[in-house]
Amino acid sequence: MDVGFSRMDQPSYVIRLVPVRMPETALAEIYLPPNGSYGSRGIDLDLNGVVWTALSSGQLASFDVANAKDR
Repeated sequence: MDVGFSRMDQPSYVIRLVPVRMPETALAEIYLPPNGSYGSRGIDLDLNGVVWTALSSGQLASFDVANAKDR
């Protein structure tokens, strides 16, 4: 979590939710952007399952769950 230009916390988490039997059970995985980046502005998925997002800190970020550590 980091503080952006608005002086408010802007967490920018990517949350992957796998509904099993909603709302009783679900699997949620939370992924953080790299240090120094903040303010995710929506997401888009490509055909390979890669998540893309524009960050308020000026970067374009991509995230591939297949390459995630500690899964």
